Amino acid sequence: MPRREYDAGVRRAILVLVAACWFHPPGLGDPDASKSPDAPRDASMDAPGCPASYGPLRDLPSRYRVSGGTATSPDLAGRGTWVMAEADCRDDGFGTHLAIAETQAEHDAFVDVVSGATRWLGVTDREVEGTWKTIIGGSTFHALWSSPPQNTTYDCLSLNRIPGHEDMPCADPDPQWHKGYICECDGAAVDPTAF
Repeated sequence: MPRREYDAGVRRAILVLVAACWFHPPGLGDPDASKSPDAPRDASMDAPGCPASYGPLRDLPSRYRVSGGTATSPDLAGRGTWVMAEADCRDDGFGTHLAIAETQAEHDAFVDVVSGATRWLGVTDREVEGTWKTIIGGSTFHALWSSPPQNTTYDCLSLNRIPGHEDMPCADPDPQWHKGYICECDGAAVDPTAF
């Protein structure tokens, strides 16, 4: 067998193995396959390959890591600008990024976990003013704006104490803009062209 065909075969075999590790069709080793669709899911079976520092949140399919403490007990070491937070989440590995509330249920879970503190989320209009996009490259996200975004220099989304969403500066070095954040592990790749 020529070397080129051998290398291509090895690459295909590796891709199949990687895909098998990330995708588990119902009924093939999935302990929840026989459960009713209305039965509570075991979130520990979702989002395989996530770092150990990420855990389930309610019955959501992703895994999360919360940084920055609570409003009454802040962890100042776990706070930073939106740019710093985005880089920290992405550094956790493939498929990790600042969290994106895509549904009301996810938004509600975030509100509960932040306990009144402000947290950065993975949505920005840094590329095109007024066009809010997720950092994974889509425009689907759930936001309850505290007030309509009007400041053209505030380009990054935070979940704040009200609870609602607010636009804030992404990289201002002033510590007043250093917030905690929520990282999400869902296997979705970050799209650097989105921000």
